[in-house]
Amino acid sequence: MIDISIIIPTYQPGNYIFHCLNSISAQQLCKKRFEIIIILNGCNEPWAGKIKEWINEHSDLNIIFIQTDNSGVSNARNIGINHANGQYITFIDDDDYISETYLSDLLLYSDKHTIVLSNSYSFRDGESVFDENYPLRKCFFSLKGQSKIGIVRSRSIFNGPCMKLIPKKLTEGILFSPNLKNGEDSLYMFEISKNIKNIRLAPETAVYYRRFRNNSATTCKKSISYRLKSSAMLFYSYTRVYLNAPFKYNLLFYLSRIAATVKGHLLAK
Repeated sequence: MIDISIIIPTYQPGNYIFHCLNSISAQQLCKKRFEIIIILNGCNEPWAGKIKEWINEHSDLNIIFIQTDNSGVSNARNIGINHANGQYITFIDDDDYISETYLSDLLLYSDKHTIVLSNSYSFRDGESVFDENYPLRKCFFSLKGQSKIGIVRSRSIFNGPCMKLIPKKLTEGILFSPNLKNGEDSLYMFEISKNIKNIRLAPETAVYYRRFRNNSATTCKKSISYRLKSSAMLFYSYTRVYLNAPFKYNLLFYLSRIAATVKGHLLAK
């Protein structure tokens, strides 16, 4: 039985993806217990050929490779979810990588109602210095020692699907919205939050290394009109989801998502 399905969406990945895949290949967890689902979206060669070559050199791994002409990270992640065979899902971006005990550490505290959060570091592409003050890392350590971790206190780690182990059953019927170009990650996490019973921390050795690249989708500047439109769509999406089941969602968590939308989209410089 496969424990973990690792979902990696990728688009014109260059060599970054092989750093990512090599870190997965080096995992201390038995390779029969996890699978890697790579979704190459919106492009094909030469990236497909290079990825297939890496796959052929790692026949000891369970790998599903999918190429689709439909672009978009949300579409790619949805394809990955639909092909996942594991009891749990973890998302890794193609330019990030993980520590050797990442998967085994996440499994230590897993169960069907619990999301397990990982430690993290961030770094600038081309630099070897890790940011000790990375907000998600600071949030992780602020939660240590708490007998019960609430979703509001851990909300910054719930801005996206990476850095956590998610029981697949919690995601049933919930997919990423391909209509959103910004904020679709946090909206997805908000939607599945109604199914979360417990939140636990993995050991500190479960480290997700987040790479920040210049001119990437997350760092490039957006026009005011683009940000206004994105904010309006995201505000509407959060409110629609919340009002459809107001007693299943945490009101403070919903309000924190709205506040984050205003701060991240409207007030961004």
